[in-house]
Formats: sequence, structure tokens, C-alpha cells
Amino acid sequence: GQRSARSGRPARMVRFRAEAAHVVGIDIGRHKALVTVADLAGTVVAEHREDASGASTSADLLAVLRTAARGALAQAGIRRTDVASVAAGTPGLVDWPRGAVMLAPGLPGWKIELARELRRSFRCPVQVENDANLAALAERRHGLARDAHTLVFIYWGERVGAGVLIGDQLHRGAANAAGEIGFLALDEGTTAAPDQLGRGPFERMVGPEAI
Repeated sequence: GQRSARSGRPARMVRFRAEAAHVVGIDIGRHKALVTVADLAGTVVAEHREDASGASTSADLLAVLRTAARGALAQAGIRRTDVASVAAGTPGLVDWPRGAVMLAPGLPGWKIELARELRRSFRCPVQVENDANLAALAERRHGLARDAHTLVFIYWGERVGAGVLIGDQLHRGAANAAGEIGFLALDEGTTAAPDQLGRGPFERMVGPEAI
């Protein structure tokens, strides 16, 4: 006999709601704090940059960072409670389980429990990572290194650093300093100690002023 029509609920169209929540990216440098807001698809919806060149203490730089965050959220038209996740990239040695900046020779006074401070503003997961490490992860996921097993990303600007990926794992080193190539001592008579500007010996040799 004739088969009966299939019963059940009618099909429903579904879509991924990229706008359902937002994520915040923070880029901290010697002269700037940049805060970017993106939707869940990774599309940037707002960004705000604040000059940080006058900051001389952790409190100063944190205040600049919070001003940049307020500006970015206002531009995006969202509240802090709409933020699902925060990632912050910073120069220096980062104790990543705690999200603490342990040492940043290029940023005088920048030693701070950064993740804990950011959680006071954002009630969501916060990750703090060395900026070159984050750049290596971004290159692996979105750039030319998607098919590479081992990746060395060289950050070469006012400062010199590197991020190293082996497989999908960041190589941090025993003291979270595996990528601090700016402090390589190039001969026996060179000390790895920073100069008055916080630069290591390799940075002094290949940085903008040397060039």
C-alpha cells in the first residue's frame, strides 16, 4: 500500500548567532594599549587605542588599559557582562597559569597580577600570554603556518622576541623565557642584562636605533 507521510515536527532553519556574545583582545606595548572587540565569528566590531607612553608604573598602565577597554566597549555598543572571554598579550615573562607578568624589561614597573586585575572588570575567563606567543598561535590558526608542525615566529620591532610552537604546544622554557631572543648573549664578553632602556644585547644590535 501507499506509504504514510512522515510525521514529526517541521524542519527549522538554524544559524550560528555570532552576535550572541563578544570576545575582547588586548595588546599592551611600551607606547600603547589597544583593545579590540570581536563577535563569536572573529569579526572585529570595534577597537580603541590609548597612548601609554607616559605610563611609568603598573598602576599607570593599568589605568590606560581600562580607559581603552571602556572606549572599545562603548564603540561596540556592548556591556562588560556581554563579554564571553578576554585575551591579553603583553611583553615580558608571563606566568601563564596565574596570568601574571613576572618581568618586562621593556616596560619599567610592569610587574602585575594582570589576569586578576582584568577579572575585576570582566566577569569571564581571562587569559594573559606573552605577545610573541600569541602571534605564533595566530599565525598557526589563521596564517601561513597552518600546515607546519614546528613554527618559530620572530617579533622584530622596537623589541625582539619569538614564539615557538611544536605541534600545537607552545614551547615556553623552564622559566617562560624560551622566546626572549633579544637577550641572547652573542659573545663571551657580552652580558645578557638589559640596558637602561630594558634592551638585551641582541636587541641593541638589531633594533631600530642600531639599524
